[in-house]
Amino acid sequence: MKITQFFNTYFGNKIKIILFLLLVLLCYKCNFSTNVYLVSLGETIAYPSIDAVLERDKNSEITYLNKGEYVKVNKLVDVKTYFIYQVDINGSKKYIISGDYVVINKDKLWL
Repeated sequence: MKITQFFNTYFGNKIKIILFLLLVLLCYKCNFSTNVYLVSLGETIAYPSIDAVLERDKNSEITYLNKGEYVKVNKLVDVKTYFIYQVDINGSKKYIISGDYVVINKDKLWL
């Protein structure tokens, strides 16, 4: 009987402490995770809407990102056969599907 009490007391408290620390770590990661950025390596076209992206409408108000410019990525939009990045450019939402760019911290988009 004393062995089971010792086991429950000693290991039971350690497991509770470990679970509590994992919970704190998870909360920290969710709240203070780094941002995702899209960095243009060449000329990259940003469209004003998802429809304009899918139609590749050059007559809409498109914005060009030049080499070295970077923007914050809000989310990744899944439109069946494509993944489209929703980004902030000058306070407005734009959409990027193709171009010469690299995405920093891309794994944060899947959380």
